[in-house]
Amino acid sequence: MFKYSGYESDFEVRDQHVEDAIRAFMSLFQDLSNRDLGLDSLSGGEATKRARHIVERADNFNYVLEFFGEKNRTPLRNKMADFLTGKASVRDSEQMETLENIASNFYSEEALGYAQEGMKQDLQEVMRFLPPKLTIEIDPTGKVSKITDLFANRKEDIEYKIKKMRNLISQYNDIVETVDRDMTSSDLKTRLLATITAIIMETGIRPGGGSSWAKDESGDYIKSYSEDIEGWGELSIKKDRVVFNTGGEKFKIKTFGATSLKGGHLDLFGSFATLKFKGKSSTTNFATITNKKAIQVLSQIASCAKLKAGGLTFSQDFLFQTSDGPITSDHLSTYFEKRFRDVKPNEFRKLRATTAVLESLQEQKEILRAKILRAVEQQSEEVEKVARDAVIETLENAVEEAAMSLNHFSGSDITISNYINPLVILNYIQNGEVSKDIKDAVMYDPTTITFDPRVFIQKALGRKSASYSYRSRKSSFRRFASLGDLLEDLESERVGSLGDVLEDISDLF
Repeated sequence: MFKYSGYESDFEVRDQHVEDAIRAFMSLFQDLSNRDLGLDSLSGGEATKRARHIVERADNFNYVLEFFGEKNRTPLRNKMADFLTGKASVRDSEQMETLENIASNFYSEEALGYAQEGMKQDLQEVMRFLPPKLTIEIDPTGKVSKITDLFANRKEDIEYKIKKMRNLISQYNDIVETVDRDMTSSDLKTRLLATITAIIMETGIRPGGGSSWAKDESGDYIKSYSEDIEGWGELSIKKDRVVFNTGGEKFKIKTFGATSLKGGHLDLFGSFATLKFKGKSSTTNFATITNKKAIQVLSQIASCAKLKAGGLTFSQDFLFQTSDGPITSDHLSTYFEKRFRDVKPNEFRKLRATTAVLESLQEQKEILRAKILRAVEQQSEEVEKVARDAVIETLENAVEEAAMSLNHFSGSDITISNYINPLVILNYIQNGEVSKDIKDAVMYDPTTITFDPRVFIQKALGRKSASYSYRSRKSSFRRFASLGDLLEDLESERVGSLGDVLEDISDLF
């Protein structure tokens, strides 16, 4: 029932499951409705209690449960009882939609569990660093044949996103050259569009603005609505989010992206500039610009604007505008279509998150190695556990860095699901080391998928060919491949004592 089918057909199979579920439910309802259940003579509470008992004992109830899941036994029974007693009507579209959602969610969970069954065995400890619907198909030889995800439209599928990032990386240098050239164009609109692109490429901020539900101080969404925050109360920054003290009034706020930035969001400091503005979920976004040509264009804009003491505040509503009006996200999309073929502005945000993970893993490389070697030198019986815990901590730090780079302060779930290329994580845990650059990290699919801390131990020891095992607390923890290997380690002072040396020599015979 839960065989992975791929792309849009995932939805087709799920929709068929939902249709079958409703058909089975209605068949049972009709069967029970045609019987004299004796509910009319009972009070409301007694009638409901009896109806629930009848549903639970119905011959076909367990068959219906196969479409909704055992965990939904109680809500499904109660819903059927409500229909039988007249508390709810099967003609009510909202009531039926509730049943459809139960069946749909059950199918999705079961299908995902089926598809990820092998993954959970090999990758259980690092699953939380991968997109929640990621699946890995294995061919008959045990090699990875496909990395994708369930219930995603073709343009939302992980496989498609990976291809898009590879395409972006292959064009990246050409894009840089084009943007650099356009930032010196005599045409103001072209110059501004290129500058916006340069800012997006460097900072990873969203291309355009919009609106977003505000959050309160605890991080819960505020659902009341107001178009404009002007005059609605004092604004303050607490931790990572914008808080509005409005005497109980709560509202939706305007958000900003590269094309919708205002002068007040920018501060120029000669060789660099900073941006500070409201983003999605009412978080405050911070970004630094160092691109020299972009700074030159921003300085030119500033020289034509009115300045206020204490910082730059522009008289114009938007930072990027011509005599025809402000530059919009539509203008930016058109610029990309003409200049960069099938690359989209928001792809740089994903590249920034993925690069942040890679850079963090590189920065932590020696720290991880030191932790493992310390456990080896102390002849710890739990070297594998130390390595496993150290790798998990390294990944946690890397993902957190990626989230921070996108101003996702409230958690890394969105960053993992939508922005980080999972190949960086998969190749890292498979190879036990981090790639040197982003191209190596995402251009090659892993052939196998496992998470074995011994791989990281081997890398830390610098011994790719040696095999080893863990022995008693008094032993030297490794079994060397040859006497030559042993003498090499003795020379590099990696063996603790002569007793350890003699013990290792005895293990060779």
